[in-house]
Amino acid sequence: MATSRSFEDLTNFTEAGPDIVDYLTARGLSNPANLALVAATEDEFDRQHIHGPFKNGFTRAGVTHQVSAEDAPYARAILMHMWMEARRDWSARMATVPASSVAFP
Repeated sequence: MATSRSFEDLTNFTEAGPDIVDYLTARGLSNPANLALVAATEDEFDRQHIHGPFKNGFTRAGVTHQVSAEDAPYARAILMHMWMEARRDWSARMATVPASSVAFP
């Protein structure tokens, strides 16, 4: 079975900085599988997790996570890269899951 890349490995590979890591953690997306499955398309991921919340500000536990307009294109590129890598890893992992030997009635 293919092994999963850790969130730390994913953030290092994509060179995600602390602001992006903190934002994803606040959103509950610090597990690469969750990140991979949170959106079905690039458009959906962009709309639901970048353009809306991260550009306009997302507050959790009294902390607002928001990217500046100046840094938004860079943050978008890194977040999209992370999402694509997480999806690629998830797809590879699911392709190697053995079929269940349990018979269903």
